[in-house]
Amino acid sequence: MTTIKRTTTYLITCGLITLLSNLAVAQVGSASAGWTISQLTNGISVGPPQLSGSNVVWEEWDGNDTEIFMFNGNLINQLTDNDIRDEEPYVSGSNVVWQGRLEDGNREIFFHNGTTPQQISNSPGGDLHARISGNNVVWWQVNGDQIKHFDGALTTTISNGASVDPEIDGNTVVWRQFDGNDVEIFMHKLDTSITTQISDNNFVDVDAKVSGNRAVWLGNPVTTNSAREIYVFDGNHEIQVTNANERQFNPSIFGDRAAWSRLGDILLYDFNTGSTVTIPTSSINNARPQLSDSLLAWSGFDGNDNEIYVFDGHSVFQLTDNDYDDIRVQVDGTRLAWLGDNQVFTAIPEPNSLLLLLTGGLIMTCRRRRHH
Repeated sequence: MTTIKRTTTYLITCGLITLLSNLAVAQVGSASAGWTISQLTNGISVGPPQLSGSNVVWEEWDGNDTEIFMFNGNLINQLTDNDIRDEEPYVSGSNVVWQGRLEDGNREIFFHNGTTPQQISNSPGGDLHARISGNNVVWWQVNGDQIKHFDGALTTTISNGASVDPEIDGNTVVWRQFDGNDVEIFMHKLDTSITTQISDNNFVDVDAKVSGNRAVWLGNPVTTNSAREIYVFDGNHEIQVTNANERQFNPSIFGDRAAWSRLGDILLYDFNTGSTVTIPTSSINNARPQLSDSLLAWSGFDGNDNEIYVFDGHSVFQLTDNDYDDIRVQVDGTRLAWLGDNQVFTAIPEPNSLLLLLTGGLIMTCRRRRHH
């Protein structure tokens, strides 16, 4: 009886969600209608933003070198003010990590816990590719090709072999590592200290991304050309998703979906159904797709320049329409940040659009559950 009631409630809910979504579509007009777009910077040289909730971080030239700035949803704060180049910030909640280029040329990792910055690495060969999730920071120590982990207090080595380019989500870390024959993808659990090799083939695997127990990356099974195919790890097995003998680019993952670009198209993979669809869009040369629980966003050429496009689970719409390039979009929930005309912009939905986005996201969930 409980199962029947839950199923009935679920089906009714999905029906109502679809109806509300159709009503919301009728209320939303042109490209950016229903969205509040804000320009955060007006600097000389600004780096691409990273986003976590209402917090946005970026690097910006202050007249002497690059410093780290953060917008908290209300105010912009300069997190660094020194004589070194601070670069490539990433944010998780109010915690920020970046690399600073010291006077000796080495790059070291710095961490800001919402109060003060601190240097958390000190390696003679330098440290690169810092990523953050909550209080956990990981990076590549160049000297010895090791993956380092900082938990807010202590730093440890979590790899065992020549390893580079870590990515992190929660307690899960992935990286590239030489296994004696070629470069494979490894997954490490911070809560259990268990490392698992999740790819095993005779070619080089690159550009791994992680979400929960799942991962996506690029591999080249045909060594005679530059083709790159999409591979995923579903929590148990390695799966080859594409076999197009074409070059895929910029894989992204969130929850049970992965996205990437190929020949200017945006493709979306569903872990539950094992299906891949091409997202219909009027733009060309689409690139760098990014996923959240609600949105899929990317930059595409509209015939004049690059603009930001969004798929909300129901339809594709063009968010920006101007006379300069909008690129390097990031998405978290229903918020977006990107680089436009070398400045940082953000977009948040107004109430009617928020209803559409939330129902669109739930429609995707309903559809996935029906197929599962």
